[in-house]
Amino acid sequence: MSFKLSVIASSILIMALNAAEMPATPITPQASVVAGEDSAILATEEAARQKEITRKIESATAKKIKEQELEKTEKAKIAENKMEVETAKKTSEIAPKDWHKTNMTNGIEYDANKTVDAAYEKSINKSEYSHILPVAVEKAPVEIDHDHDGVPNSIDKCPTTPLGRKVDSTGCELDGDKDGVVDADDKCPTTPLGRKVDINGCEPDSDGDGVFDMDDQCPNTPKLFKVNPVGCPITAILKVNFDTNKYNIKGQYSEDITKFAQFLKENEGYNAIVSGHTDAIGSDESNMVLSQNRANSVKQALVKQGINTSRLSAIGEGENRPIADNLTVEGRAENRRIEVELKTIVTDK
Repeated sequence: MSFKLSVIASSILIMALNAAEMPATPITPQASVVAGEDSAILATEEAARQKEITRKIESATAKKIKEQELEKTEKAKIAENKMEVETAKKTSEIAPKDWHKTNMTNGIEYDANKTVDAAYEKSINKSEYSHILPVAVEKAPVEIDHDHDGVPNSIDKCPTTPLGRKVDSTGCELDGDKDGVVDADDKCPTTPLGRKVDINGCEPDSDGDGVFDMDDQCPNTPKLFKVNPVGCPITAILKVNFDTNKYNIKGQYSEDITKFAQFLKENEGYNAIVSGHTDAIGSDESNMVLSQNRANSVKQALVKQGINTSRLSAIGEGENRPIADNLTVEGRAENRRIEVELKTIVTDK
């Protein structure tokens, strides 16, 4: 009320000063009537103006009083909340470092280890949510991952995976062909599904010829032989033809002899029997000698290529084993020949 009275007194004083400053004017009878009318109008306007001033003063005073009451209520709430926080901190089993208060207006999080007053001054900011109590937040437990594969122990089915190995969602190493041997150790990573494998992830190969037992048609092949795709020893042939009554080897057969010598080197389980033949021209005796000379010529050529002579045999067959008709030129040319037979000298090694 003192605020209201002081405003009214100030207004009256201003009016008095304004009246004192007005100059004096001589009054005539006619002017007296006019002046009386003007004074009535001025009095009415002044009363209205004073009434408006009074209304504004009362309105401002009421607003100020309301603001003071709101401020007092807010301070009471702050004090009450501070007291509740202190009580909760003292009775809670959670460590002070795990207490947090979140202002729901701006989302800023405060640590309770800081001064409570400072936390409230920053977070409340006259918010309508300032009465909400702090929330105790328990930190999530840290998952343990002993083998450091990125899969926690709680769901790791292979908890001792070597460091650096790739694993699946269960913590186990990858096994692309599902053979039970992980990819990092699998030397045969594309083994067909359902095949038996050894510790290297490869199918068994009992004779070590490079063909898995499942596909090996000759499962006991000695190691001195090269094998074909089904696991059986490969073979080779050598055929040389001669001119009439000759046993020298023509140049056109040099490459064939070299290739056959290489075959014998790669397949030490074979010996070779070289047999010489003639056509029916000439006597039996002369043809027998000629056929032996033809066999010897080929044997010597193989020896020159590095084949041990103990692995080679030379036999003359004469005209006794023709392969074509000796009555024709073409047939006789076919019969003037040598043939090679491979003989296995080992059955197991």
